Amino acid sequence: MRFPHSILKRFVITFRSFYRAQCSLGNRYDRPIDPFRGIQIVARDSPGKTLSIGFLLGTAMATSVLFSAPPEEDSDSVDPAPKPNWGKIETTQFVLEPPDELLDEPLYYAPSLLWAFPLEWDSEKISHFFRESGLDEDFIEKFLTQERILKPGVAVGYVPTREMVLQLSNRQREALYTRLGQWDFNPYHSNPFEFGTMRLTDVAEMAPHAFPKEFISQADKLVYQIGRKHVFADYAAMAGPLPDELARLDFAKLLLRTRCHFARMNPFANEEAAEIIRYWSARNRNLDVVPILEAAARSKGRDPINLIHLLPPIPRSLVFTFPPPQSMVGTKRPDCFWTAHNFFTPEISQRYLDVTFEDSDFEGWLPIEPPYELGDVILVVDQANPEKIYHACNYVADDLVFTKNGTSRIRPWVLQTLDDMKSVYFREGETKLIFLRREEFVENP
Repeated sequence: MRFPHSILKRFVITFRSFYRAQCSLGNRYDRPIDPFRGIQIVARDSPGKTLSIGFLLGTAMATSVLFSAPPEEDSDSVDPAPKPNWGKIETTQFVLEPPDELLDEPLYYAPSLLWAFPLEWDSEKISHFFRESGLDEDFIEKFLTQERILKPGVAVGYVPTREMVLQLSNRQREALYTRLGQWDFNPYHSNPFEFGTMRLTDVAEMAPHAFPKEFISQADKLVYQIGRKHVFADYAAMAGPLPDELARLDFAKLLLRTRCHFARMNPFANEEAAEIIRYWSARNRNLDVVPILEAAARSKGRDPINLIHLLPPIPRSLVFTFPPPQSMVGTKRPDCFWTAHNFFTPEISQRYLDVTFEDSDFEGWLPIEPPYELGDVILVVDQANPEKIYHACNYVADDLVFTKNGTSRIRPWVLQTLDDMKSVYFREGETKLIFLRREEFVENP
């Protein structure tokens, strides 16, 4: 059955994201099921002709909103240069949210509004802390009369009123929450929701949601900055008054949205096969894809190829999944640097989580100019001090990158456009992109 383009412009999917893993011995992750198989489409009788699509991808349920992408014009995000033939790629944009299982803790469904301090701190020391954060005496006096909660052996906390939280100025919020964040017993401040260079309203606008515009606008006013990042720590103040746990989890999922792209290579002519195989085999580092491309050439271009099948084994197994608990090494989780270095490894290497490994360690890699190749590393660095690296990801093809935007378990591995990645990490005039390739694959270095 074919649906008109107007109907396909917006539909909601239920996405069973796969994040099972076997982390013993070689720490090999299971290979994901093709997300374009087993699709069930059910038209709903609702405004906008919403369609529901179910994808079976393992055990964890994640809800996402999917949009059909209009034909993309050539992007100038990557410098124009003679392009290798990676085939004709079409993408479908969608928004991935964490599955319920990853949010099944009181931090999300039963948030507590609490500001905590070391056990030994008395009211005078807390008052001094507030003064240094730019708060006036009236605020301090009112705060110290609020309910006091003792966490035995951990901290002493006070419960500010919601009105006290909302009345903070941006400068006060930034100063106070940055200092509260030095202690892990203030979880919303030590690990706030991050939006990169976007605002909370930008994240909300990625896809439809059930929250009133006024609610989102009020929450956005509570966003502050840590360095270059916009962050939000007042989840308890905003989610607490919501009617039930499901509404709170929906709000958490909204705050944790990630824009992604499904991608397919369109059928190609047999005479293009050699060039396309040359690109995706990546200088003999990705030979597993040769049979499927040869088969596609023999089929005389009848069917598209899901781009997931053309990725090397590690990114192929990770894309659109969330890190399993077994992926931790000590207190460290896979991040963007771990991801970038593991792109072509035959088995996952956890040495990139070792405490001795430096994020800036790209020894053996050289800066390159276009044309870029599968697996090249893209760094977002400080323009004045390029040794300060904010993010790393891998180039895939066209304007697509493979990336993990953050270290948290609730941040997935995804395919994004370069512009989507830049919307999280890039600041015009403050940062720049550097493309790297292993030196043994650089011609005429």
